[in-house]
Amino acid sequence: MAIKPDFFSKEALLGDGTTPGWGSLALGGANSFGNMFMGMKQYGLAKDTFEQNKKQFQLNYDAQKSMTNSQLADCQRSRNGEVRLQRRRVAVLSPA
Repeated sequence: MAIKPDFFSKEALLGDGTTPGWGSLALGGANSFGNMFMGMKQYGLAKDTFEQNKKQFQLNYDAQKSMTNSQLADCQRSRNGEVRLQRRRVAVLSPA
């Protein structure tokens, strides 16, 4: 199959006014592939961002959970200590 001699001519590439040339079709195809490539890159970045956000959320959640449990344990220890002191005071002050 031989290439026509005028395949790369200005009229064949850009069109002659009545028919469009193949240049716009080729640029449109290249643009489509470029957009597809950039879309895949953005999809990969979005997946990475989502994974990082999940990791950060889990770290923050674990830290908050640990801090809350620690505060609750401190309050409980404090209450238990006060109850023991009150029991001792009642035992010492009550006549036996």
